[in-house]
Amino acid sequence: MPSHDSSRSTERWNESCSGSSNAEAADVAQLGELLGAHSDAEERVVYPTFDSKASGVHQQVQQALAEHAEVTRLLSQLEYLEPSEPQAVDLIQQIGAALRHHVEEEEQDMFPRLAEVLSTGELEAMGAAIDDVETEATGDADVTT
Repeated sequence: MPSHDSSRSTERWNESCSGSSNAEAADVAQLGELLGAHSDAEERVVYPTFDSKASGVHQQVQQALAEHAEVTRLLSQLEYLEPSEPQAVDLIQQIGAALRHHVEEEEQDMFPRLAEVLSTGELEAMGAAIDDVETEATGDADVTT
């Protein structure tokens, strides 16, 4: 099963976004980049595979894509705000809630279904492809730390 490092990113998001220092603003920007890379990997690797291998999941894939778009929209709004601004705090909370919901759906339904329809080798190849896309998107060989 491919690892779902965005759950770790979600935890880091919640931890990093609780205050208002410049370091935390940098953390928000870095986590936004990591979430973008992870979303890109899911959209290029996981969702097309899930849609083609598991029956009756097209609507679920479309919902996951819509959730990615919503987080991207919220992140773009956050980009121009100081973390201590009330609107920024609200956006950070919205992003955290959206991420928790998204990760929960994937871990409870999508990933177990993928494990049912893919072989161990296919799952391992998917994990490697996810790592490649994330590395390509960030230029970082270790996007999960």
